[in-house]
Amino acid sequence: MKKIFLLFSIIIIYGCSNHLKIRLEELGVLPKKQSSEYLTHFANATKSYKYYDQFETKSIIKVTYFSEPFLNAYLRERKKFMTDQEYEILSNKERQIKTSTIKFFVSIYTPDPDYSNIKDKKNIWNIYLENEKGEKRYPISINRVTEPYQIISYFFPTLDYWASPYYLTFENDGLFVKNKENFKLIFKSVIGYTEFNFSYE
Repeated sequence: MKKIFLLFSIIIIYGCSNHLKIRLEELGVLPKKQSSEYLTHFANATKSYKYYDQFETKSIIKVTYFSEPFLNAYLRERKKFMTDQEYEILSNKERQIKTSTIKFFVSIYTPDPDYSNIKDKKNIWNIYLENEKGEKRYPISINRVTEPYQIISYFFPTLDYWASPYYLTFENDGLFVKNKENFKLIFKSVIGYTEFNFSYE
């Protein structure tokens, strides 16, 4: 709790600037660099798509799949900043989520901020998973990330400052997609269409 209070006190004082990130690093709240192991697993689990129309950026979408290897590396990286009790709670929660869902971290940027909102019922995006049989699954939850940018961008370094970050989860009952089977995460709208291909693990 003391670490969390210190962190938010610093954020209030210094604001959301690069100076804050440097100051946090100086105080030891964040290390200056993630482990090479974490960055390797992050890169393997992350894909991005940029859509342009007549040299104008229409959308930038980046997704990180919480595969088993990435989840393990993610939890080890998180552990650096947590007490044993906090880590146990987080680890149990994330591993429980993993047993019955497919989870992603998603960041999305569009010139119009309203189009970057994928949680609102009026959002323009149709988002779903598709397995090798062509069956579809739609998100059971879409949650905007509430952690400060300086924190979430450490764990997801492809996050752009102007992008909107979310966690997406889809139900997986063990029948929709099995170990080593391929599946797609699809974003479809009037301003773009893209498929992110993954292998379940």
